[in-house]
Amino acid sequence: MMNRTLSAGAAKRDITIPGADDRRVRDPLFVRTLVLDDGARRFAVLALDAVAIGGISDIPDDFLVKLRGEAEARFGIPAAHLLVSATHTHPSDDKALHCAPDELEKRCLDSIAAALAARAPVV
Repeated sequence: MMNRTLSAGAAKRDITIPGADDRRVRDPLFVRTLVLDDGARRFAVLALDAVAIGGISDIPDDFLVKLRGEAEARFGIPAAHLLVSATHTHPSDDKALHCAPDELEKRCLDSIAAALAARAPVV
C-alpha cells in the first residue's frame, strides 16, 4: 500500500462590495477557503459571507456550476470535490454587500489558488 501525505492550505479574500462605507458595511465580507490534497485527490471547501447562493440571493443560480467548472479546469479539483456554503449575512437595505457575481467568482478562484499555494503537510 502506498502512503500518501495529506496536505492542507487555507486562504481568504475580501469580497465586500467596492466602495462600501462603514454606514452600510460594518465588517468586511470574505470567502474563506480550505484545500485538502493527498497527491491523488483534491478537495476544496469555501465559505462565502453571503445571504445564499442562488434562490433568494443575488448570486445567480448558475454560479456554482461556473465556479466548479473553472476550479476543475484550473486546479484539477473535480466539481464533486468543491463544497461551497453561505454564512447567511443580513443586509439592512436588501442590497448586496458583496461584489458582483463575475468578480465574486474571480475572488473565489483566487482564494483557491492561494490556499493551494499555502499547502503544508498535515501532521
